[in-house]
Amino acid sequence: MPEPQPRERDYAFVGSFYVFGLWIGLGMSGIYDYIRKWLLRDEKKSLMAVSLASILGLVFINGRMVQVNYFENSRAGNYAPYDYAFNILQSCDKDGIIFTNGDNDTFPLWYIQEAMGIRQDVRVVNLSLANTDWYIKQLINEEPRGANKIRMNLNQTDLEKFSYQPWSARDISLQIDKLQMMQEMKDKYLRRERQLLNVPKEMLPSLLPDVMTWRFEPTVNYQGQGYIRLQDRVVYEIIMNNLNDRPVYFSATVSDDNRIGIDDFLQLEGYAFRVVPIKAKGDVEPNINYQKIMRVFQYRNFTNKNVYYDEVARRMIGQYKSIFLQAASSFSKSPKDTTLIQDETVKFVPRTNKEIAEEITDFTLKTISTEIWETPFYNTVNAIEIYAEIGSRAKAKSLLPEAESLVLNYVEENPNDLMSKYYLAKAYKSLDDTDKAVELLEEVQKGMGEHVVARGVDIGGTSIKFGLVEIGRGLVKESFVATEVERGASAIIGKIAQEAKKYSKEYSKNKLFLIGIGVPGAVTLDGGTVSYPPNFPGWQVVRLGDEVRRQYERISGMKCNVVVENDANVAALGECYFGAGTSFQDFVMLTLGTGVGGGIIINNKIYRGSTGSAAELGHFTIDWKSDTIHAGIRGTMEGLIGWKKIVSGFEKLQAEALNSDYQFTDQKNLTTESLYQAAKNGDKTALAVWHYVGEVLGVGIGTLVSILDIRKFIIGGGVAGAFEFFKPVAEETLKHYCMKSMHADIEILKAKLGNKAGIVGAGSLCFH
Repeated sequence: MPEPQPRERDYAFVGSFYVFGLWIGLGMSGIYDYIRKWLLRDEKKSLMAVSLASILGLVFINGRMVQVNYFENSRAGNYAPYDYAFNILQSCDKDGIIFTNGDNDTFPLWYIQEAMGIRQDVRVVNLSLANTDWYIKQLINEEPRGANKIRMNLNQTDLEKFSYQPWSARDISLQIDKLQMMQEMKDKYLRRERQLLNVPKEMLPSLLPDVMTWRFEPTVNYQGQGYIRLQDRVVYEIIMNNLNDRPVYFSATVSDDNRIGIDDFLQLEGYAFRVVPIKAKGDVEPNINYQKIMRVFQYRNFTNKNVYYDEVARRMIGQYKSIFLQAASSFSKSPKDTTLIQDETVKFVPRTNKEIAEEITDFTLKTISTEIWETPFYNTVNAIEIYAEIGSRAKAKSLLPEAESLVLNYVEENPNDLMSKYYLAKAYKSLDDTDKAVELLEEVQKGMGEHVVARGVDIGGTSIKFGLVEIGRGLVKESFVATEVERGASAIIGKIAQEAKKYSKEYSKNKLFLIGIGVPGAVTLDGGTVSYPPNFPGWQVVRLGDEVRRQYERISGMKCNVVVENDANVAALGECYFGAGTSFQDFVMLTLGTGVGGGIIINNKIYRGSTGSAAELGHFTIDWKSDTIHAGIRGTMEGLIGWKKIVSGFEKLQAEALNSDYQFTDQKNLTTESLYQAAKNGDKTALAVWHYVGEVLGVGIGTLVSILDIRKFIIGGGVAGAFEFFKPVAEETLKHYCMKSMHADIEILKAKLGNKAGIVGAGSLCFH
């Protein structure tokens, strides 16, 4: 029988057991005949011998079978299916609806509802059966055990004719009944938002949107035509017709391709994802998860070595570990913050996130110990990273031998899958053991031969640039697509995932695919979260890394790792690995274009500062007396030599009647290249503009030398095309803005990668 199977299928072997039993009977009959012939004249001895043979047969045949197979077939003390069902149902609020996958997800739930009378108010919707008309009719028309019917706008004709419905991607909108939703949500799901925004309780409805909107893509594609299944229509109907007045959940085991694109509105609560009207993007609801994990859920006999668990049960229990560590991780990302947690008296008390994360992680590792459970290597790596984030370094280090052992075992069984060593390198990096992390990455490189490839993505306002970046070679292939920022974050995420998929099979023969993304705006490493990127209307806070990873894994069926960083930092990293900065450990990169960006590299690493917002070099003040105010700050570098200021400066100089042969008609006519050519031809106005740029740059660089004691500066961006004209001015000017003892070894260099620095640097993030 092919493996794996979702459950025991002993019934498939009934015929072979019959034949086996017949052969045993024939064998015993032959033994009896032999004894009778041997003791033909002594009937008493013959009877005794036959009896002894029967007893020995029972002991050595049946007894041996019992001895060998009893442990694996005994269910004594095995409460895993019961507790699994209990925990899923207890993840749901009253009168909830929960979508489950197939038999293993559903039958235990039905058992404890029907036989044990537990949580009979919850309606379980089996997605496998949701492709049949008779089951859907039961959901719509019946009230089992008094549970509420499920509303759907499906009639008999729809059910009879529906098989695969042609479908094109479209935006789905659901009007939110705020008052009804508030009553149903009972305040608790908005508590975090209320705390963050510091608003009174009566203002909670204002936190809810008027409309939920998500993208519903086809779930099946055949010969260029998209389709949806009947089960997809059922999920759509249930959400659209029930969400405003009763809770709707997906079991944690339901894959994202069965969730009709609503992932942005899912919030992890216990062992289920709840559909909420606020974009939660799979986030964990801290208080609910803590209560479920630590006080509600059951885990009987998980630490009992004398109980047998089959492969399905072991895999299911391993999923617990992943979910619990995900809950712990939601706290460890901000260990110094506090969260209101209900105590045993149901009062909310503030506790530090560090304390909560450590408690959940300790509990998880004790309850689902690797001494009993062979859980995946990445669970141990996640635990190491959590402990490292909250400062429990001793506990983190104590798990390293276990992580190494799990990874080595995994690599032995899966020699072509090198993702495990990549994760182990991340664990060492979290403990600042860079040497070991680099050693592991070199092993990955060696194992993959000459190709360790990452996908670099540079998101700009008009285009998204893509590049394949290879260790030791740099950029090996590139392409681009239009950004279309007006379509929103979801469309951009989809484009990145689709473009990455094109090359994943060709360049990921060892199942290790890496994606690095550079994007404007503030970036936090948790989930690759981007906050309010400039010139991207509608973007607020987007977990870009997590969303790209989910989309890519869904459409490609391959695992990947996604890293996100600010675009200016990414450009600096590109120059560090493959450009003008390869000879330096420390340098500052200034990107001069529409605005002024900056990146600081120290010891060949991006310097991010305490919150990840370091190196906003375009926004520090050069001239505090200036009339120019940009982004609310007076006299900044960007305000003084951003491209708009350069254009206005040129116009002003022309108006002052400086001799100029350059024919300026409007701002569109003036480009860096044309202004450079004008200066090259000796145009005094153009030369004056570049002299001014050099002066401002010199003031900024001199100040940075005094602050950072870094002597190497790389200039990139479109304005760098006129490097030969402003560099000498900058070199002379900076000497007046830093001490004479610091003048030695200062170098200003032109970036080598040009407009490819972003994609090269984004790809380099994956090896950083």
